[in-house]
Amino acid sequence: MLIRFQNTVEDMVVFACYYYDHSPAQRRVRARTVCAWVAIFLILYGLVAWVTRNPIWLFAGAFTAVLMVLIGPGLMRRSVAGNARREYREAANKAPFAPQELEVTDNALIGRSPIGESVIRWSGIGKVASHGNYTFIYLTTTTAIVIRREAVSEGSYEAFVDAVKQRVAKG
Repeated sequence: MLIRFQNTVEDMVVFACYYYDHSPAQRRVRARTVCAWVAIFLILYGLVAWVTRNPIWLFAGAFTAVLMVLIGPGLMRRSVAGNARREYREAANKAPFAPQELEVTDNALIGRSPIGESVIRWSGIGKVASHGNYTFIYLTTTTAIVIRREAVSEGSYEAFVDAVKQRVAKG
């Protein structure tokens, strides 16, 4: 079973955002970052309230902390998307955007592009995640082969993804 496809910068941004949203490590970083900002705001506003002897600053600090909890994760996600977009647009990143071919065999997933060929044994694939029109074949905890349904120019996206999931489940 074989498919051919070609990724865009936006496909890679979708993966970066998916990873940000679903990775346990990223969830911990996000929680720590929001907690740190909340603590900083409460301390700063608390100091201002103490120095000015005006408790209204404590309410302002609490409001700012709540606002950070509500909008902080979204701002961080936008930052992840922007950083991924900038990095993938650099001229040195040719491999992810070359035409690609993936072939499912009994023993491995074979990837081919004008840049080279790779053979990935099924036991070397961490997991396969589907999200909307995308499938991510994880090679490590932070990297994946990204396949967008509409980008497949040859072969059946659904049949390919099913075959990969079956083989990865078997190990």
